[in-house]
Amino acid sequence: MEIGVVVHGPGIVDSGWAKKIIDMLSGFGNVRCRLGGTMGRTAVIDAGLEDTINISLKLLPSQSLELFNREHADVIFLLNYGKSAETGRVFGYKVFLHYFKQLSNEDYLATNHKSLYELSIPVIQIERPGEPDGSIISWNVTLNEKLAKSKKSTRDMLGLDKKNMVDSLTFNFEELFDGLKAALDLTEIAPEDVVSQYLSNNQEREDEQSIENLLESYEDYETSHYTYRKIHGISEGENIFINGIVVGRCEADSIVLIARNGILVDILNATMKYHGVEKLGSVDLERVIVKTGLLRKSGDVNPRVISKDDVSISDTERVLYSEEISEDDNSFKVAYVDHAAYDIFKFKDFDLVVTVGDDTPLISCTVSISQS
Repeated sequence: MEIGVVVHGPGIVDSGWAKKIIDMLSGFGNVRCRLGGTMGRTAVIDAGLEDTINISLKLLPSQSLELFNREHADVIFLLNYGKSAETGRVFGYKVFLHYFKQLSNEDYLATNHKSLYELSIPVIQIERPGEPDGSIISWNVTLNEKLAKSKKSTRDMLGLDKKNMVDSLTFNFEELFDGLKAALDLTEIAPEDVVSQYLSNNQEREDEQSIENLLESYEDYETSHYTYRKIHGISEGENIFINGIVVGRCEADSIVLIARNGILVDILNATMKYHGVEKLGSVDLERVIVKTGLLRKSGDVNPRVISKDDVSISDTERVLYSEEISEDDNSFKVAYVDHAAYDIFKFKDFDLVVTVGDDTPLISCTVSISQS
């Protein structure tokens, strides 16, 4: 069995659950792991897992899923440790949504969500393992139908002995799913429950109508192009990051980003940081990376100090030296990073990186590699 694992964010790595689950899955077949997202890279390095989890490419989680799909994995796992059950499950839905769009190029925002889950390769999300609200979600109808047809008595017996779970299971998706559910003490969540609870069509339509009414009240609505994006599952007081730049502070459990002709002009339920908006420049709200809160929460991490040669980064991402730069022992290579903190890994081969901006140095220190 070919098993693909997409690891997202530092939380699942710092907690130790990424390694535990990867080790568990290794009993079922050949496991290959990729990082999805930016912030987890340093966590992988600090945990000494760079030989287990591929961090050489800077990929979004949906892109990592799609790559495993093209490589014909038998099953793909998405490992995440959201700050709450709501944020984690909504995150999984959004990732699968973009993954589906990449594969199908169809109208993935249709009101009938069932078609979103009709893919041949099972995608299973493991969310917040070790927490009371930890959950497991199969984002595919194919596997869900098999699970529904399994007799309850049979499913209850599968994998109940956690110590011997791997030995007791065969290469069967139903047994794999139920075994992991039992071994990790996870609650099974159906995709449609995520949609109905957090993204119900009625609530979404009400929200969209309210936002549309607001936009129509703007004097230049007829002559300007407005776009918006709603962000769920946040907490009051958290910073709002867009592409690594702080653009505001949350005042409620959801916010709405509003852009006019590609420029962020308002954030509903938040206080805007206008200097950050100026640094952000023109954006496509559908494609930007939006984060809220702390970038890395764990306080038990022991940062590793390693050589720049110990970490592999794809040449497509690295900033390669110009032929005019000397490679002799006396040369000293310096990079200047101006409001582009998430690109810090590109400069791993440089001797010194100078960061500019009030947020950029903080983020750079959070995600950067310490070089010996």
